[in-house]
Order: sequence, then C-alpha cells, then structure tokens
Amino acid sequence: MAKMNWERERIETRDRKQPRKYKPFKHHRHKQKQKQNAPPPGPVPTCPNCKSPMVRRTSEFGPFWGCHQFPRCRGTRK
Repeated sequence: MAKMNWERERIETRDRKQPRKYKPFKHHRHKQKQKQNAPPPGPVPTCPNCKSPMVRRTSEFGPFWGCHQFPRCRGTRK
C-alpha cells in the first residue's frame, strides 16, 4: 500500500512540474450528428449525371452537394 501511495505522489508531482505536451482529446461526434440530421436549407438538387437526389457533404475545401449514388456516380455541385 505504501508503494502505491509513493507511486501516486511521484506521478502527481511530476505532472505539476511539467506542463502537458498535448491537449486532452474531446469527443465532438455528438455535436456533428446533430448538425447532420438537420434538414438541408432550401430544395435538394438533383444529380446532373443520373438525376438522383443529392446529399450535402463537407470536405477540406468546404461544403458541397454530392450524388446519393456515390461511388457509382460521382456527380457534384458547389
């Protein structure tokens, strides 16, 4: 028991002396799911290639409309 207390104290003092290198990881999935379930603003466009309804998607370049039949159809709109 004394060894466990000594280990705990050693870890606590080490944490107080050295700042954390990394920020603690936070889960944001719940917030993202709420945003995805929201209805898209305005009418849903149709795909220029296959005429199926399009889905609102996001990428590193920003939001866009992508074909619901992806990957069979790769139609997109800005």
